[in-house]
Amino acid sequence: MSNTYKETFKILREKKIKDLYNFILRFTIDHHYGPLYSEMASSLMCSTSTIKPILDVLFDRNLIESDHPGSPRAIRINFNKSYNSVLKGQYHFNEKGLILEDEQSRNQNT
Repeated sequence: MSNTYKETFKILREKKIKDLYNFILRFTIDHHYGPLYSEMASSLMCSTSTIKPILDVLFDRNLIESDHPGSPRAIRINFNKSYNSVLKGQYHFNEKGLILEDEQSRNQNT
């Protein structure tokens, strides 16, 4: 696989991560509980099996947390980690939600 394809897959993966985080954030604010896997999959227009690895990344980055892993309604935003990541410049919030820092700089260069 060439570097161009690898870069494209990395960008698409990061976009799905960002989109899922933003969906969970908005859903939680609107409903006061976390979304189901099917609701998350519907928001990303993908299968529910695609959601699990993306959630794993969000858990690994400590952007989301759960008292009951595996239970989607127990997922919540880790606001302390999200806010600290923004302060460190890793992420940036705009009117559309969370933007990864490398995506922000990429958009400024285009």
